Amino acid sequence: MRTLLRLRTFWVCFLFYKRFLWLGLALTLLFFFLGAPLVFLVFLKTFLFGFLFMFYFERSLSQRLEFYRNFGLGRMFLFSISFLMEMALTVLTYQILLGF
Repeated sequence: MRTLLRLRTFWVCFLFYKRFLWLGLALTLLFFFLGAPLVFLVFLKTFLFGFLFMFYFERSLSQRLEFYRNFGLGRMFLFSISFLMEMALTVLTYQILLGF
């Protein structure tokens, strides 16, 4: 629980997440302009994050996570926080676009 409350934890998780930030934003914009509902977008991104999580079980990609393990962040914690960041950004972006 202590790890979750540290600002450094969120900063390190953001360092991992920022690789996928532009792709997630592009998907949100694309499906918004195609007229897809927010629920579809959430399900799609949940599926894609699940696929990405499974993809990181490969040995060569798993070694890339060593930096994050040195901060005490496991794979599941890292992907969970990144997924929550993605969902928050998706809902926020979608709601902002609905306002225009």
